[in-house]
Amino acid sequence: MLTPETVDYLRRQTYDPAAEQLSIIVPVSTLYWSDEMPDTKALRRLGNGAYDEVIRLLSIRRQIWEHLQVSNEEQEFWSSAISLAPDFPGFRRLDLSPEDREAQFQIDRLEAEFFDELAESADDFEIDVAGNWSATFHLEEKPGKSFWKRLIPGWFRRLN
Repeated sequence: MLTPETVDYLRRQTYDPAAEQLSIIVPVSTLYWSDEMPDTKALRRLGNGAYDEVIRLLSIRRQIWEHLQVSNEEQEFWSSAISLAPDFPGFRRLDLSPEDREAQFQIDRLEAEFFDELAESADDFEIDVAGNWSATFHLEEKPGKSFWKRLIPGWFRRLN
């Protein structure tokens, strides 16, 4: 189920109890740690969907954290990854501390703000029941705020 590139990547990662906690919002809002995905650019360069497969694992783990029902397909993918790369650090973090839960809550809040501002700033914005979204911006000059200020006004300041 996983590509050889992904399996090799997962096997090369080493658990570090002092790993830095990081976060992503798109394509899935979740915490992750620097020992799980230390170099996203290098991971993307692996090709064959390795980045997407690692993100899929993080997404499944997020469902586990939230005690949500994991589909049979996702459970098979998760189980396959564990059997092929059992020492991947992400498999050691299946429970969140209260501090981690608060950090995840803040990420969820930022995600909601991001999409609210994106929807408000876009010329056209669509989201479906599966969470797939599309935003269109017409890049011609508009009076007032610049494109980037219309896109995410003040959002980056909230991250600092």
